[in-house]
Amino acid sequence: MDEFLRLVRAQPKYLKCIAISCFYLASKIIEEDEVVPHIKDLIKNCDCIFSVSEITRMEALILKKLRWDLCRATSLDFLHGFYALLVLNRSLLLPDQSDQQLAALGPLLETKLQICLDQASLVATRPSTLALALLSLELETWTPNWFVITIALQRLAQVENSDVIRCREELACIFARARTAVSRKHRHSDSQNAHKPSKRRMETTDIEDIYDSIKRLYGEETASTTSPPAASVSCGMHQGQGGISVPGFPVRAM
Repeated sequence: MDEFLRLVRAQPKYLKCIAISCFYLASKIIEEDEVVPHIKDLIKNCDCIFSVSEITRMEALILKKLRWDLCRATSLDFLHGFYALLVLNRSLLLPDQSDQQLAALGPLLETKLQICLDQASLVATRPSTLALALLSLELETWTPNWFVITIALQRLAQVENSDVIRCREELACIFARARTAVSRKHRHSDSQNAHKPSKRRMETTDIEDIYDSIKRLYGEETASTTSPPAASVSCGMHQGQGGISVPGFPVRAM
């Protein structure tokens, strides 16, 4: 779908039809025949307003534009390839990074790639360029060798230098906007929580006042009765069998 949208300028009203057609084509290539859903069932489950003939015509158009070559490398494929090269040459390219750091880099890159694929401005960007620009931008914060690694991978993937620079700048703006949006959301959440009435925490003086009241209560009861004192406990206030136990004070059955 990404490759098709890179080649044609589709109107928004046809995007759902394109998505369903691409999904149906991919399922027929990857899945077994008995797993592939019938086109009518697919349209019904997707709550699509397009007819079977319209989906079929869109399939034919996609195949024509892609020249029947549907097994093309995606941005994720290039990203996995670049990451594998980093792992294989870790001692040379990333000597200061630990195994845990390198293992965390892969999922981080995939998460950021998902953000990139949601951007309409990057639809026309070649998959290899997008993957390389993303990796280069991330490596800049990891190692001083980021530029050397970028040049080496750029030559290997045959990506133009100007394309990498342009894509890097665009990705930097996208991630900056994303960080700003997340920060604004957190501030809004904090401000809402600040307006909510919160329960007052008990301070040390409050606890001491409670203990003093209990002392006076038990002192008055002890003075007014002739019963022998019960065993005291050394733990904190807790609910005992038949009453409440307080540090240093007798336990009496209520």
